[in-house]
Amino acid sequence: MKKCVIIYNPNSGKGLNKYVFNKMDNILTKYGYEYEFIQSEYSSHIEKIVAELPKVDIVISIGGDGTFNEAMSGNMKRKSPLVLGHIPVGTTNDIGHMLGLTKNIYQNLELLLNGYIRWIDTCFVNEKLFTYAAGIGKFMKVSYNTPHRLKKRIGYAAYIVEGLKDLLGEEIYPYNITYEVDNIVKKTECSFLLVSNSNRVAGIKKLYNDIKLNDQKFEVLICTINKKSDLIKRMMMLPTVKDISKIPGIITYKTDHIKIKFDDDSKKTWTIDGESYFEKNTSFDITIGKSLPILVPKKSDSNIFVQATIKGDNNEL
Repeated sequence: MKKCVIIYNPNSGKGLNKYVFNKMDNILTKYGYEYEFIQSEYSSHIEKIVAELPKVDIVISIGGDGTFNEAMSGNMKRKSPLVLGHIPVGTTNDIGHMLGLTKNIYQNLELLLNGYIRWIDTCFVNEKLFTYAAGIGKFMKVSYNTPHRLKKRIGYAAYIVEGLKDLLGEEIYPYNITYEVDNIVKKTECSFLLVSNSNRVAGIKKLYNDIKLNDQKFEVLICTINKKSDLIKRMMMLPTVKDISKIPGIITYKTDHIKIKFDDDSKKTWTIDGESYFEKNTSFDITIGKSLPILVPKKSDSNIFVQATIKGDNNEL
């Protein structure tokens, strides 16, 4: 019999209870799976669980984007990676939306069990893995600073409230950086920097025109707008432009490697897949890591994948 392990974060989303798990039991049994539910108990516990699991057919994480990050980080540590699926029950759920998943836990489970195996890129800020986005500077702390109780009460709107407070509140304190990308070295001031492998970041859809999750490339956005009034005007342009690089003060690259050096030596706080990440260094090497297998629904947007080039890619379960 096939074996499935489901690991869930009890602090993500709403309504993870005995009734939910009983309904999931029925679905897993229908598809011929022996299964085990494991609850995470502390930060990074999911990473440890996935890294140490015996070989099973699939592992499914339930939680927010940070939960998926932990599962992917654990899978990266394995000699032979497991096939990983994800059921989003967080607040923003950029990864779930990008892959064509819904807000219904049971529907998502069936979509995954009927899905394909695709191999996707992983990215790193120094030694820290990120699955879809890493950023630093203005706006970037909103995802982890938004009060949990507010997210529980009003959902994604909580991030909009915090984002507006950030935008309209304190002034911008730009970073002086030197970066090297594609054999080009430049020096600039920036209010924020975003590196992503996703067509959706912080709930903003289609930030870029052409995103592939398995092309061994990521997208870099450097914002050199350092005056608050100008930044407000530029952010208002987002819904109307098809190419974000056309917004004055926005620099973009598509690459597999960028080096970034901050002039000041203060401790840097990145946002990695929606969670805070403290780093003492002032130099950051952002690279592509090895690809890992994930489950995606058959209805997932084929435009976000390069034609299968890895053995086993596109296989059904």
